[in-house]
Amino acid sequence: MATKPKNFEAKDVGGMIRKEKLEPHADETLCLKNRSWLPCFGDLRTLIMHEYHKLKYSVHPGSDKMYQDMKKLYWWPNMKADIATYVRKCLNFTCLKAEVRDVQLTGLEIIHETTEKIIQIKSKIQAARDRQKSYVDVRRKPLEFQVGDKVMLKVSPWKGVIRFGKLGKLNSRYIKPFKVLAKVGTVAYRLELPKQLSRVHITFHVSNLKKCLSNEPLKIPLDEIHIDDNLYFVEEPVEIIDRELKQMNQSPILIIKVRWNSRRGLEFT
Repeated sequence: MATKPKNFEAKDVGGMIRKEKLEPHADETLCLKNRSWLPCFGDLRTLIMHEYHKLKYSVHPGSDKMYQDMKKLYWWPNMKADIATYVRKCLNFTCLKAEVRDVQLTGLEIIHETTEKIIQIKSKIQAARDRQKSYVDVRRKPLEFQVGDKVMLKVSPWKGVIRFGKLGKLNSRYIKPFKVLAKVGTVAYRLELPKQLSRVHITFHVSNLKKCLSNEPLKIPLDEIHIDDNLYFVEEPVEIIDRELKQMNQSPILIIKVRWNSRRGLEFT
């Protein structure tokens, strides 16, 4: 930058020229320790800061980094403060620009994108629903009972209407089993209910019934259950039903089948 000292004698930059601290170079620029002095002439300083700030390899440096880079070549009074102010204004402008850009992403563009997503979600839900329906249609077998079968009755739909046993978390989901008296239509059954449930209609939909898997011959009467003084259940062997000698890891093991006093039918140990 060609600048003669006489052009800046009116603005002596704090006495720098008088004290001969600003040295003229061969290209007629004033320098301080080999750093070019930038006068307060128009937007010259702002232009230099802008060029440094937009360099692609600077990645928008902060004020400290930018000052360290610029002070190697340039100098002017309050240079560090001016750079900090410039960078702060640039950051505020960048944030404001981003906010405005986000606000502008409204209207038909967002509506169109949202509509496409809704259509895509609906198609996927419909595909999953069709796949599950086809799987159920193939795998599901209708629940049927025969007259005389024992079924468990689901009581959860009657909460707040009729109380069965305990309250709260210990409520029973199914009660008894009950005997099937007759089939009503294709999806309902008539049950044999005790007198305690006389207020309940005896016909139930199949969804409220569950097959009872208990084995009647294995039912243990209460008079056969023995409890000692410490309230421990007492089981005693009654007879040996069978015995067998098996070879396990080159060692013979005798296996004995025993009938207990609390077991019936084919239930043995």
